[in-house]
Amino acid sequence: MKNENNNEPLVTAVITCYNHEPYVRNAIESVMNGTYQNFELFISDDGSTDNSREVIKKVYEEYGKDSRIHLFLSEHNTCFEIVDEMAKHYSGKYVCFMGADDAFKPDKIKKQVEALENNPECKVCFTYVDIGYAKDERKINRFLRIFNNKLEVRKHEICNVLLQGRNFFCAPSCMIDREVYEELGGFDFSYLQTQDYEMWIKASQKNDFYLIEEPLTIYGVVENSLSTSGDTAKSIRSITESINIIYNQISKMPPEIFEKVFPDRDYATHSLEDIMCRKFFVLKSFDDKNFKNLCIDYYYSNVDNKKFTSLLKNKYGIGRKEIYALSSEGLYKEVYYKEKLELMWSQKRFDYSNCNISNEQMIQNMCNLIESNETEKTITIDEICALYEICKKMDDGEKEFSDFIKVCVANGVKFK
Repeated sequence: MKNENNNEPLVTAVITCYNHEPYVRNAIESVMNGTYQNFELFISDDGSTDNSREVIKKVYEEYGKDSRIHLFLSEHNTCFEIVDEMAKHYSGKYVCFMGADDAFKPDKIKKQVEALENNPECKVCFTYVDIGYAKDERKINRFLRIFNNKLEVRKHEICNVLLQGRNFFCAPSCMIDREVYEELGGFDFSYLQTQDYEMWIKASQKNDFYLIEEPLTIYGVVENSLSTSGDTAKSIRSITESINIIYNQISKMPPEIFEKVFPDRDYATHSLEDIMCRKFFVLKSFDDKNFKNLCIDYYYSNVDNKKFTSLLKNKYGIGRKEIYALSSEGLYKEVYYKEKLELMWSQKRFDYSNCNISNEQMIQNMCNLIESNETEKTITIDEICALYEICKKMDDGEKEFSDFIKVCVANGVKFK
């Protein structure tokens, strides 16, 4: 859609709010008072328990109930369902997003539109950032080091780097072609911490990115922020979601895309099983302790494909013996993934405070229950946190916790 007067493309700006009473006015005004005026502004409040909704309504009235502003305000928390509903109404050529604790600098939208219009091969544009509201210099410098780096890779190379576990793009600095955004299904809010990370991975599989090396976005770093506060639950959730995203994106990546994201000039691809072997080795290459056994999950998820397991063994020397060594659990690991173990834990939920068995046995029983299909495939963050606290007191607790998360991932458990 174009502005009839100056032929500028319409931009959809989106502000999502939850308990951001001190900041939401600044976010709204940063769009309304910017140098680019052909926009529509969607503002959601997902059941804030402070006065955020009242502030939003007041600012809306101060701007004369401008027809470009669209409010989606909920009196109860919908876990982002209100944002999904709001997204059905976007009509701009480009879409940009921010939390209500972020803000745009005056020329942000204008310069991003110019960048995308002048570089049609690029469908996503980011900017450098300044940090807002933070007082801790170490935290400020850490975020600046993450987000303010030159983009020295292109298209599929970007996807490759992202899949190494590095999310170096700042979500509120993004502007994306709406057709691409909708083709990718929008943000997947089943991920609470890392839905932006998943979006960048999906977008970079087929599209190039553009980076404006100028701080046009103010990234809000505030206490109790969903994305920037560092409490244990959020840290665990972020790791858990990242494991899910990386595993799912690599394991399900179409062969033609995989070959571009992970090119191998010395490798002649002949079959689907060749690609599967390469996926195994990509997953095996992770050094991070939280990701290092993803290849084992991939192997057992595809163990019934005899062409794959035979090729992996005969061509690359990875057979059962090597898998046992990788898993460090010998025959038990294969039996565990291939057959249903006898159900030892009959409850549908786990009571961590009244267990008359060892911690190790409790975790084993939880794994058995998940594998048995006798329980709903959901785990709450509170349960994950409780398990984490138990594991911290165990001699090999870090490995026990990591293995449990991997079992959940391999069996399609959803985290909420």
